[in-house]
Amino acid sequence: DYWNKKISKLTYSKENFPENSSTDFSTVSASELSYFYKLTAENTIVEFTVLIALYNMLLQRYFEESNFVSSNMFLNAEKAVSFYVFQAIAQKTVKEFIQEAKEEVQDVYKHTNYYEEHSIAMTSNVNAIPFQFNYGAEKEQQVLCCGWSFQIEKLENKDFRMALHHSDKFVESALAGHFLANFKNLLAGLEGNITTSISKLPLVLNEEKELLLHTFNATKTNYDTTLSLAEIVEKQVQ
Repeated sequence: DYWNKKISKLTYSKENFPENSSTDFSTVSASELSYFYKLTAENTIVEFTVLIALYNMLLQRYFEESNFVSSNMFLNAEKAVSFYVFQAIAQKTVKEFIQEAKEEVQDVYKHTNYYEEHSIAMTSNVNAIPFQFNYGAEKEQQVLCCGWSFQIEKLENKDFRMALHHSDKFVESALAGHFLANFKNLLAGLEGNITTSISKLPLVLNEEKELLLHTFNATKTNYDTTLSLAEIVEKQVQ
């Protein structure tokens, strides 16, 4: 009954995503994750909760109504296919949304059975969800079965290796790379943004800010100081 009710809320994707896909990679160092590990006490379920919350925050900022996320949950070498329904971010802070995500993850985890029949049945229902999230996968995803799949692997040195697989038909590569860069910034800057309203989280990257504020405004030019203003204008017209 629990999963039937949850499935009834799904907004199924009507897209037939092609096999050709692209992948963007990024790494977050353990030193950049110091606050994240402090916040989660290096508990796998808590880590998963915070990561999928941050993931959905950005999904809602980039794609607006994208509250559904499917996931392959890896725990104790077992895997189960599940999906999550998140509330709209509205004016919530990062901390408030993480708390809501905690309640959703606990609820899903409580109703998830780690056996093959459950995973097969769930897969048939969640494949239509364009957004997927995987944490703790032991190997890189080989086949993209949705429009957008985000995978995070925790390395032995506690760095995060991130891979964003996406259908070329579903989204342009530039947007995928932009999303990945902002996820890294959000994760590394979590301590400074924990009480920030999600709607106010910056999506403009530092290099973009430099381009907009300085490069495009670099209009300074040399001119002949012996000429009057009228003569300078006349010379430009000529």
